[in-house]
Amino acid sequence: MSAEALAFSSWRWDSGVAIPLMVAAWLYWLGWRKLHSERPRRYPSARLISFIAGLSLVALAILSPFDAFGGLLLASHMIQHLLLMMAAPPLLLLGQPILPIVRALPACFVRTVFAPFLHAAGLRRWCSFLVHPVAAWLLYNAMAVGWHLPAFYDAALRNKGLHELEHLCFLVTALLFWWPVIQVWPTATRWPKAAIVGYLAAADVVNTALSAFLVFSGHALYATYRDGPRIWGFSALDDQIAAGVIMWVPGSVAYLLPAVVLAMQMLSATSPDGNASRLVRPSEFLGTAEKAAIPLKIAPVKRAKRDWDLLRLPALGGILRAPLFRRGLQVVMFALAALVMWDGWFGPPVAGLNLAGILPWIEWRGLLVIGLLVVGNVFCFACPFLLTREAGKRLFGPRRRWPKALRSKWFAAGLLTAFLVTYESFGLWSRPAWTAWIVAGYFVAAFTVDGLFEGLSFCKYVCPIGQFNFVASVVSPFEVKVKDMSICRACRTYDCIRGNQNHRGCELDLFQPLKQGSFDCTFCLDCVAACPHLNVGVLPVVPGRAVLVEQRRTSIGRLARRWDWTVLGLVFTAGAFVNAAAMTGPVGEFLMKAQSLGAMGRLGGTVALYGAGFGVTALALAVCVRLSRLGDTDFSLCLETSRKETAGSYSWALAPLGMAMWSGHSLFHLLQAGSVGTVLERLAVPHVTLSVGPDAVFSLQLVLLGVGMLMSSVLLWQKASAGPKGQRPWLETLRAWTPWAAFAAALYVAGVWVFLQPMEMRGAG
Repeated sequence: MSAEALAFSSWRWDSGVAIPLMVAAWLYWLGWRKLHSERPRRYPSARLISFIAGLSLVALAILSPFDAFGGLLLASHMIQHLLLMMAAPPLLLLGQPILPIVRALPACFVRTVFAPFLHAAGLRRWCSFLVHPVAAWLLYNAMAVGWHLPAFYDAALRNKGLHELEHLCFLVTALLFWWPVIQVWPTATRWPKAAIVGYLAAADVVNTALSAFLVFSGHALYATYRDGPRIWGFSALDDQIAAGVIMWVPGSVAYLLPAVVLAMQMLSATSPDGNASRLVRPSEFLGTAEKAAIPLKIAPVKRAKRDWDLLRLPALGGILRAPLFRRGLQVVMFALAALVMWDGWFGPPVAGLNLAGILPWIEWRGLLVIGLLVVGNVFCFACPFLLTREAGKRLFGPRRRWPKALRSKWFAAGLLTAFLVTYESFGLWSRPAWTAWIVAGYFVAAFTVDGLFEGLSFCKYVCPIGQFNFVASVVSPFEVKVKDMSICRACRTYDCIRGNQNHRGCELDLFQPLKQGSFDCTFCLDCVAACPHLNVGVLPVVPGRAVLVEQRRTSIGRLARRWDWTVLGLVFTAGAFVNAAAMTGPVGEFLMKAQSLGAMGRLGGTVALYGAGFGVTALALAVCVRLSRLGDTDFSLCLETSRKETAGSYSWALAPLGMAMWSGHSLFHLLQAGSVGTVLERLAVPHVTLSVGPDAVFSLQLVLLGVGMLMSSVLLWQKASAGPKGQRPWLETLRAWTPWAAFAAALYVAGVWVFLQPMEMRGAG
């Protein structure tokens, strides 16, 4: 009989597995039947079905031909592992099995044996430790990685007892891992939903890295499959690649699907705008002209309650709040900018040997996105251009306001687009002298604009870097915001925007009680210092939640109705994909052919490339608006929401996907292509070279894209479900969400294609 026939006929009876599974099913059914009659809503039929399905998957994994095929095909063995780690455990725990099984046991047994056992203090502490998210995560991933190491993997396949121990480790640690996610009675983690979403995403990172290791290793890792018989014509390497793909795709779905559910619950728990819209009337939005009208009488108010605040951390909080610390960072950044200009003008013209070719285009870009993903708009906090801006204000003492015709994001969006086109057309990464002139031009522009106009006009209306940071900060985990809204209701001085004798208020006209998100916020912390009640801090927020706010917000109004902001967001998102695509082989060949046509050929080719990218984005946007509005069965809803507002509302939900693309692109340069080592060697300065393999970088890029896709999908669903008159029915929500989800999926596929292409290591050589 062939190996295939033997494997297919290898359903087996293992009493050590089958009997415990049947006993567990019988006990659960007895207890569930009692609880279902008493609490039908708490223990519906779905819990019984879930628990029985989980037991069935355990039986399928261990007693079916999957186990026999596991010795012949790595792909079959991988399916077996996924069933034991990602399919059966969550189904078992969704059945909330502890109470039904306890109710099924005889009362005397529970009273004399089970209860004293559960009440033992040492046992309770030990169980609490095991189901703690940190311990559970470490145990689960240690088992997943450890048992897939070639030495342990081959040993388990050769020894039956060790193989059964491997399966037991997988099942037990998987139950511990999914316990904090599902919140099984009688224990419950105190971790917030946002932390559990990160918990699942971190597990997906490990799963992706392990999958990529199998897919991209280039040779068969396990001797059992390399030297053993092959079936169905699969080579050992093809089998290993298939196993890696099985681990990668269904495994990521197993982690990201519950993360989507938790994120949707988290975003739907409370109104995104909190109490801000009830603080003052919409007519009371404050700008520079209205500051003087604010009454000076100070009402007695209490101090803000001690919520978690980045600025309240021991030692670190005091350092961040200190004005000298921020000024010191600006001086350091100014010195680096001066060094870049000096090296760009007087150093070697080769980009890979010049700070102007390495530091701005590789190192700084990567660190910028890391700062945005980890904290927020930290570059604007330490921006060196503010030093010359302060010099201009002190020298000229400006009194005039920025021209009214330019008080929008149109000019800034145009500058950002022009910068992207110019960067690609003239290869700024390879021209150190040009880079030096651009940095110098930035200093001159900041000095001139803020020397002539009051406020932070340069940051708010001109600076392309600032606009990039404002849009990207929608995914940041921290925000400068009010701690206790009741204190702001009692306040009558509004020092956060007006300032006082010791501290200036917000020069960007952001009234903190009406502020949502970090749009236009430079993290200057002036409002923190000015608030006499210590009621403004850097607080954790749900990334992306700010784009769900439909109410008017300070300095902006309704975001969905600001077409200039919508275009800026789309330039950010579409520009991420076009900018990265320009580095790939196929697009690079097109640009080289365009360059051969003449001096302006490269510019024309780049303009055509960005025009095509933005044009396709605009066309897709129009189609999605049309299709999503067809989902409204109530025609009055269409009348209340214009096409322009629909486009503005939904398009912002794509910003996380755009940020994921920018992050993957920038981190490619930082981790693989770029290093300041060659420059430091030239300057006789010791250095440490950071080098990460291409497979690891690609895995990180896919993880970032997956997280961005997850965030955008959740935000799009929230947008689709929130109609003008309240929550839409589920079917209408699905109709409105589907075209936008398809658009996001198309962007995701485009991003994966870009990252799969050979990328130019610009500025590195």
